[in-house]
Amino acid sequence: MSKKEELKKQLVLARVEIRDVKSGLAKRDQDLSNEVSDGWTEVWLKKVKDLRAALKRFQE
Repeated sequence: MSKKEELKKQLVLARVEIRDVKSGLAKRDQDLSNEVSDGWTEVWLKKVKDLRAALKRFQE
C-alpha cells in the first residue's frame, strides 16, 4: 500500500470516528435535555399540587 493510500485510509477512519463522536454527543445532549425537562415537569407538578392544596385550605 502506498503512502497516499495509507493516508486516505486513515482519513476515512478519522472521519468515521468524528461522525461517531458527534452522534454520541448529540444523543447525550438529547438525553440531558430530556432529563432536564422531566425534572422541570416534576418541579412544576409539585408546585401546582402545593398551590391547589393551599387554595383548598384557603377556601375552607
